[in-house]
Amino acid sequence: MSSSRKSGERISFDFSGSDDQAVGLPTSGRRSCGVAIAYCLIALVDPHMFINSGLMRAFELKVREGSVMNPRYPHR
Repeated sequence: MSSSRKSGERISFDFSGSDDQAVGLPTSGRRSCGVAIAYCLIALVDPHMFINSGLMRAFELKVREGSVMNPRYPHR
C-alpha cells in the first residue's frame, strides 16, 4: 500500500508498505520509482514544462529496503 501527502511545496510518496522484492521483472529500483513519479507529476501539472533536476527536489520518496521498490543487491 502506498500513500502521498503534500506539505508546503513538497509532496511525500510513501511506498514503505510495498511487497518484498521479487525475482525477475516485478522488482524495480528506487531511481526507477522516482523517475516514474516525476513523469506522472509532469503529466498532471504541465506536459510542456521544462524538465530539469529541480523537479526531483519537489518530492520525497520513502521506500523500504528489500521491497520491490528498493531491492537489496543482488536482485535478479
